[in-house]
Amino acid sequence: MGASSIGGRLCIGREDVCVALDGDAPADPCEQARYVGREQRNPRARRRWLLAGVAVAALLIAQPALANPILVSTEADLRAAIETARTTPGTEIVLTAGITLSADLPALQGTNTTIRSESGQQFAIDGAGAYRGLFVYAGSARVQDLTIQNAVAQGGNGGSGSALGGGGGAGLGGALFVNAGATVTVANVNLDANAARGGNGGGFGDITGVGQSGGGGGMGGHGGDGGGGHFGGGGGLGMDANGGTLGVLPGAGIVTGAASGGSGAGGAQPGAANGGGGGGSANGGGGGVGGSNASGGQGAPGGFGGGGGARATLGHGGFGGGGGSAGYGGFGGGGGGGGVVGADGGFGGGHGFGGGGGGAGMGERSSLSRAAA
Repeated sequence: MGASSIGGRLCIGREDVCVALDGDAPADPCEQARYVGREQRNPRARRRWLLAGVAVAALLIAQPALANPILVSTEADLRAAIETARTTPGTEIVLTAGITLSADLPALQGTNTTIRSESGQQFAIDGAGAYRGLFVYAGSARVQDLTIQNAVAQGGNGGSGSALGGGGGAGLGGALFVNAGATVTVANVNLDANAARGGNGGGFGDITGVGQSGGGGGMGGHGGDGGGGHFGGGGGLGMDANGGTLGVLPGAGIVTGAASGGSGAGGAQPGAANGGGGGGSANGGGGGVGGSNASGGQGAPGGFGGGGGARATLGHGGFGGGGGSAGYGGFGGGGGGGGVVGADGGFGGGHGFGGGGGGAGMGERSSLSRAAA
């Protein structure tokens, strides 16, 4: 399985694993392409990148059982246990039954968190063909004796508008996503029938840019639609983290306690909590963790996992987010539609033209951004 560094991020294989690393790849897209070619032709460099990606797996050594594990048998139990682990170092979460999801789980942010099946079992976390598996945003975690199946990382669709459409968000890491700075160790984990799918670009009514435009999709949340004097906010991180639009507030994200999406112009519609969608208004706010507030007559950039807010210009997507109207897509996110020529998508994401470009789907089994499982 080959490895290549793209835009400072490492992708191993075409469908199985997408690893986003802080690396030394050049920023210029043309130079990136040449850089990738060199890495693919250089077995020694390829091995070096692979070792960087799997270094944490070398730590698979016997560890003593932690005291007072939290036993979980339902989705509600698992959600509560993940939230407990966020503030309680060394939490051990033990599945006593298989669990099928009805929404994205909260992101893992704890220190030395363990998630496993009870002794002698191999229970499954099942995404029901609609929701992602485990999303490790920060901290350290150990995952063992589990199956993650039917999990889907679905990028949010770009918002439609009476003028231009927003770019689609990226689908990254169906079974497992590991953010930069987080570490994960896996042992005896089966990954089965998982998928990563980019979001669709938003539709448009008038490619000259007359009217209101849609926000960019995030890593799950749809961009807000434009119309009725409002521009859509960018989608955020999580399936319910939709960007705001006329009469509809943005949805909250999955990273508990993280910075909210950005507010629409003048604070008319605030961004949603936990890396949620950006607010819609005369200018759309950026979605995702730390999405920017809209100001100055242009759409706001998206934060981590967030799409850009809409306006006639700008509104670039953050990591994994699609651009708002005429805004560039972040890594894996599609570019927003532009009046004459649509903006560029990020790596793997489509270019916008009128309607926004679609986002990329990467890492059906896992997507990691520094330390790989």
